Amino acid sequence: MIEFILIFNSLGKCILNKSYGDISQDNNLNSMIFKAFKLISDSKEISIIYDFMENKRIYFRQYNGVYVSFVCDDLENELATLD
Repeated sequence: MIEFILIFNSLGKCILNKSYGDISQDNNLNSMIFKAFKLISDSKEISIIYDFMENKRIYFRQYNGVYVSFVCDDLENELATLD
């Protein structure tokens, strides 16, 4: 299941954050967004999959300075998510 969709620009500004899970605390959401951008921006790859948190993975793809990322659970198909 997709938990979050996050879209960042190359400077780290979050353009879109859509949550499909129930995250009630804003601090927890902001820290997850910061950790996701830090992990993605340090990568030299265009598209890759990382273990993000417990039982969650982050899939991302870079398009001309915009990072589109999905935070999903372990059961989600990575190829279908990136398509």
